[in-house]
Amino acid sequence: MERILFLTGKLAERGLERILEGMQPADFTYRVLNIGVNVAALMSAEMINRRLQGVDGDEAPPAPLLGPSAGLFMPVSAWNG
Repeated sequence: MERILFLTGKLAERGLERILEGMQPADFTYRVLNIGVNVAALMSAEMINRRLQGVDGDEAPPAPLLGPSAGLFMPVSAWNG
């Protein structure tokens, strides 16, 4: 089963969780991670890299990023140094 880590901000976190819960049962498992900003669109690649340092790389790869940070982060294998 596919595992997805959704990165979001404070304002969208509850809404994203409601949407994902409404999709269950689904053919994937997920975790929602509040990256520590109010608005997810303001996440920079550097911020994402710093905030993912404590995330277990075996847990789940991040969902594809949309917007200016798309594709500008470390590969999953580099998360824990």
